[in-house]
Amino acid sequence: MTQSYSLFEVNEYIKRVLALNFAEALWICCEIAQIGESGGHIFLDLVQKSEETDEIVARAEAVIWQRSLKQIKKKHRFHLDKILLEGNEILIKAEVDFHERYGLKFNIVEVDSDYTIGKILVQRNETLQQLRKEGIFHQNSKMSLPGVIQSIGVISSLNAAGLQDYLQQIQGNPYGYDMNSLLLPAYMQGDKAAKAISQQLQQIRPNHFDCIVLIRGGGAKLDLSAFDEYELGKAIALCPVPVITGIGHDVDETVADQVAHTSLKTPTAVADFIIHHNAVFEAGILQTGNRIKEYAHFILQKAELALNSGIQNIHFSSRKKWQASHYDMEFSLEKLKSKSNSFLSVQSNRLELKSKELDQWDMEQLLEKGYAKIMKNGKNINSIEQLKPSDDLIIVLKDGSVDVNVKNLNKN
Repeated sequence: MTQSYSLFEVNEYIKRVLALNFAEALWICCEIAQIGESGGHIFLDLVQKSEETDEIVARAEAVIWQRSLKQIKKKHRFHLDKILLEGNEILIKAEVDFHERYGLKFNIVEVDSDYTIGKILVQRNETLQQLRKEGIFHQNSKMSLPGVIQSIGVISSLNAAGLQDYLQQIQGNPYGYDMNSLLLPAYMQGDKAAKAISQQLQQIRPNHFDCIVLIRGGGAKLDLSAFDEYELGKAIALCPVPVITGIGHDVDETVADQVAHTSLKTPTAVADFIIHHNAVFEAGILQTGNRIKEYAHFILQKAELALNSGIQNIHFSSRKKWQASHYDMEFSLEKLKSKSNSFLSVQSNRLELKSKELDQWDMEQLLEKGYAKIMKNGKNINSIEQLKPSDDLIIVLKDGSVDVNVKNLNKN
């Protein structure tokens, strides 16, 4: 008869073999397919996938008992739940445990956080290379911010402390700028974050906002895993308006940071950047206004000088012309006066001659009528007052003259 074994016997044998060959805990590389928590314990479904086909080539169950979980959290200063996420590759130290009833299980006693972070960095670099290969890595960073940022789309969690910091800084800006920040709510951590943020970005149109800010509070390195995912990086790169990130970490630069238009460390820094951007624009406008004012003042001064110079030239020219005209007038007057005097002299002489001719003619007529003309020293005498005794006179008659001597003067 063929020898047979009971299932328990086989499992008990397997248990003894495993116990002999795996007496100490092993370091195991694997990927978390599923994870759950119950009674303070964490239960995991671990897998290994083929690098060529991505098919599962090995699977096992694992558990972190509550006592081990406390020791792991105490030993490592990081958030274990950020490492223990579905899809993360992890390096665990586990005891191989086989139970006759429950089968094979790994009891996890340690987690290497550096391994997981390293894997994340490798994946980050692969994502960056893929975005560069597609030619969209610099697409968002090459966009130009408008001169004044007024309408801002804010992708953040409603209750995020970083959101409140940002709003407080924006609304209390010292310049009194009025900027409208519209919240576009999304998960900012966990396995839903990348998809939720990407969906918000994909709904944005060029005329919706001047820019998008992506902000959250601080956290551990693994809290940023969503911002390294290809889906989110591509959504930021293809966003039709500039994206500014402030996801709250001082060291790591995620894929989201590298493809965004501007990357800043904190939400407060994002707010300060926007305020400063607007202040620079205002300063430029004020400086341009001052330059225009100065230039206008210069033009007015130049025009005033030209006007004053013109007035002086006109005054000088007018005075010169007046003086020339005055001189010409005086010369003309003198010339006219000279000519007038000469003319009057000639005419006076002619008139005197005419007068003498008339007098001669009148005298001849009078003499013809019997009158006589008395003359003394060639001058006519018409009054006794012009004579004195012994004066020699000539009496002119029409046909001759008589020389006489005055003896006596008899007044009427």
